[in-house]
Amino acid sequence: MPTNEIIRESSIENPLGFFEHFFLRGGFYQLHRGFFIFFYEDGESEGEPIFNEPIIEVNKEEEYYVYEDSNNDEGIVYQRKSYFKDVLKSHLLSEASITKKLINERIKTLKLKEKKVVFFLKDITSSLNNLSINIKSNPKQSKYLINNEIIYYIVESILNRYNLFFSKIDSPFIQEASEYFLNKKVLLEKRKETKTTENLGQKSQNSQRSINGFSWNCRPESKDLNTLLLYGILSNNKVIQDDDITLYNFRLAFSGSKIDTPLRIKWFLAKNGKYPKPVLIRVIKQILMDELKILKKMDNGELAKALSMIFVDSEGTAFKNMIVTLSQEVSEKTELIETALINELKSAPFLPNPDNIS
Repeated sequence: MPTNEIIRESSIENPLGFFEHFFLRGGFYQLHRGFFIFFYEDGESEGEPIFNEPIIEVNKEEEYYVYEDSNNDEGIVYQRKSYFKDVLKSHLLSEASITKKLINERIKTLKLKEKKVVFFLKDITSSLNNLSINIKSNPKQSKYLINNEIIYYIVESILNRYNLFFSKIDSPFIQEASEYFLNKKVLLEKRKETKTTENLGQKSQNSQRSINGFSWNCRPESKDLNTLLLYGILSNNKVIQDDDITLYNFRLAFSGSKIDTPLRIKWFLAKNGKYPKPVLIRVIKQILMDELKILKKMDNGELAKALSMIFVDSEGTAFKNMIVTLSQEVSEKTELIETALINELKSAPFLPNPDNIS
């Protein structure tokens, strides 16, 4: 393949473009050589050094250098270490974030059609598996744990988001990635055992204020698809954030399960740019529960607790007096952005429970 045709960046057509160049076509070695470019005096080095700070000390074995940092308000010159492994990790995490967004955008173009989404996910998973095999068979790349871990991270991320479709995909590699993070989680839990007493006290406190999340009025197999559909509409319209933590908490919020700790999902859409509670109530209660009847109804007291436990405003501040706002009549007048959101919700292909359709 001619050099000018090598894909160095990820795109919606090829969300793994960066990683294929990085691990299969020399990108990793370019980054490594760039970090240590000041070692070479033969004139064959490509590009410029990654950092241009005055170098005080270089350690090839531990792969770091010490540099002078005077970029501070005090005007004091500090000596700091820069490790290659940290630069590598930061670089890969940044690109993984881009790749995940591109995968999500690509799947959105498929309109959640099962056959097309499953085919795409199989293709992506197969490509990630090939990257992992290459990394593990390459001593210079496998030396850095983050190289293969970032591949597992991408797999785990799309698995968590699209697990409904992964039930149609039989892949040992998916299991391998899931088990890797499961083992890490087990180790983390073991480290927390020293705080058992503190955790038990917190659990007791939380159980006193636990609530049930929202429940879909549909067949069990349709719940996750409805949750993903609602999440996509709200995140696309910038009503909530679009990231792994928000998605995880959102799925919990709409699972009907017991919630013991505040989920703190930020709600950005507000009336006159100042008052989010009326908009939140209109979307959840008036549209999804009362009009579309796709969410099971809750009495005002229960709903107030749920909304306050699940959502916060754009600044991360908890909602207060939600029961008072629920008891008041919410104006039917909406702004253009909210009107567009409501219209999209009303036309969305939520899957209802056929038994409840008259």
